[in-house]
Amino acid sequence: MAKKAEQAVTVDSVPLPPPRSLTDLVIDVGRQWAVLAGAIIGLGYVAGYLVINLYLGYLGIRAPSLIAPRYLATGVLYLVVTFLPYGPIIAALWLLKRENIPLRSWRSVGRIMLSILLALIVTLTLGSTLLEVKISDFFNGALSAGYWVVYVAYIINTALWVIPFALLPSSVKSRITGNTQTADDEFAWYIYPAFVLIAVSVPLASLFVFSRIIYPSSSAAYAGGGSVKVQIFIDSDALVSQSLPMSDQDGVTEPIDLVDQSDDGYIILLSDKTIVIVPKDQVRGVIIKP
Repeated sequence: MAKKAEQAVTVDSVPLPPPRSLTDLVIDVGRQWAVLAGAIIGLGYVAGYLVINLYLGYLGIRAPSLIAPRYLATGVLYLVVTFLPYGPIIAALWLLKRENIPLRSWRSVGRIMLSILLALIVTLTLGSTLLEVKISDFFNGALSAGYWVVYVAYIINTALWVIPFALLPSSVKSRITGNTQTADDEFAWYIYPAFVLIAVSVPLASLFVFSRIIYPSSSAAYAGGGSVKVQIFIDSDALVSQSLPMSDQDGVTEPIDLVDQSDDGYIILLSDKTIVIVPKDQVRGVIIKP
């Protein structure tokens, strides 16, 4: 009894940290959200710059200026398309950790499989939104093979980021998944080169897939690179008018695909996949077709 009392006194004598005020908590949470927002904006801007420049470079067009507001919008689109499908999987792992459910149990496997199915549904929803098609069209045969190629590109673009995670030290993965059965803390010596190679290759491969397949197919309304049907009012005696399909109305083109705008002018993609740049000083007006 005396030992128990002595232990109780020892425990009670440990000084407790002073309670934090509500103001301090709000400041800390605000600081964390500010850092997160800054990271998203920075990553988004860099990703958007790379996506747009990779796409325009593929078309053989000179890269636009380093500063452009649309870089951020396109970069955020890239981050959402690439990482939002991981939301259900991360939530499932967090719940398993919170409930102390072993990761290798059948219950865990069932939840993880369900979260992967939800991730595919998120990807399907994103794809149908950006491609401006109905989800039902994916199942009733209404879509061409090209749409399925784009949808597969969505899955590949997201799944690529699983590879670096697989090469993380087990101690890091255990913190993420809640699985404490593994204890290695270090990379094996032969993992270092592979991890560095993958850490560089995966972002480049993801940006390549996004800029070449997903971005050109995504609606411009969502910061994608999909073309917009327009008619351009142009001087009829301008040299560039000879390269454009002109309507019966003098100085007005037929509906054509506007791909982008650069410092040089309007970038037009013709039906034969030819790129024509219409100088802005030769354009008297533009009509956007519905």
